[in-house]
Amino acid sequence: MRVVDRDEKRKMIIEAARELFNAKGYNAVTTREIARSAGISKGGFYDYFANKEDLLIQTVSVNVDELLQKVEDVLFSENRQHNALDSYFQASRDFLSSSETYLKLLFDTAIYFQDKKQFHEMIIPLYEKIRQGIAILLKNSIPHLHQNDEDYHMHAMIISAFVDGIFFQKLIDPENRELDRVLDFYFQRIEQQAPEQGT
Repeated sequence: MRVVDRDEKRKMIIEAARELFNAKGYNAVTTREIARSAGISKGGFYDYFANKEDLLIQTVSVNVDELLQKVEDVLFSENRQHNALDSYFQASRDFLSSSETYLKLLFDTAIYFQDKKQFHEMIIPLYEKIRQGIAILLKNSIPHLHQNDEDYHMHAMIISAFVDGIFFQKLIDPENRELDRVLDFYFQRIEQQAPEQGT
């Protein structure tokens, strides 16, 4: 029988929690259910996590790390000069279509996690990285759009807030196809301001 090491077992618990939190919501899930789904005893659960709240923040942290890697791949790649703005928008569309689990976890964490400082310390750097990357993309792709870096940063904050709003509306009303059209409409208007390649 294959021996499962501690790190792998921890990942299994996080994955089980992610699926259960997504299916039932954080408040409705018990540590007993999580342990059973991960194939461990309830007592064994506490060898890895202090409590359900600790597991929630660690689960969201894994999601944030995954999302941050995707952001860095798109926004900070060596090829960001070539169709970089379009790459970011496409990544946003792709994330929108597969974001339900992540957004539910983020929403539950914001509501139920009591240590708001730790939550902010985990989430804020992600948003800062995203806004920084968007500002760079805007400046590189549409150099005539603004006169200074501060304005590009403000525009990046607007785009970030807009996309967030669409994501959360999508979470509330996942069947609303108008939200996809709104996102496409907005992105197309920005892309139209970018000069043609080679001009």
